[in-house]
Amino acid sequence: MYVYLSKKITVQNNTFITASSWNRKQGYVAAGTESGLIKVIKLEVSEGKDPKARDAKSSNTTNLLMNASLEGHTSQISCIAWNDVYNKLTTADTNGRIVIWNCHRNEWTEEMVNKRDMIVVTSMKWSADGEHICIVYNDGVIIMGSVEGNRIWVKDLKNTALTNIEVKIYYF
Repeated sequence: MYVYLSKKITVQNNTFITASSWNRKQGYVAAGTESGLIKVIKLEVSEGKDPKARDAKSSNTTNLLMNASLEGHTSQISCIAWNDVYNKLTTADTNGRIVIWNCHRNEWTEEMVNKRDMIVVTSMKWSADGEHICIVYNDGVIIMGSVEGNRIWVKDLKNTALTNIEVKIYYF
């Protein structure tokens, strides 16, 4: 099976999108730009008769439920990660600023901000249960934190260039 979604996301001054992520559970798409702007959209697919549809299979319509611009970064967005369980959006820029955003009543607000000056985040990933986040920096430092904002552990791999991270939590 193949799925194709086409929706134009307009950003200010036609800046390039440098990172994107999809929240599978709530249907949000986030896109980060080279200027630091984050666009969050939410789409609703409605099944039914579309008079312009050529056949019954393509009779679904798509409505835009949200089109928000989040301004909390001043440099290029390097990573975006969703916490599907807690409906949180985590963004990072090339100046080392990480922002965790929370949506309450269709308003996105900064819940927590962290900054490691000029150290670029190369990858972020939330655990499947939404309780932990792992953050990888371009200088080889890996940090694991909790959803409450507590640091759980740090590992320095001494200038090892990691580009991706995967989180698996095992409870004993």
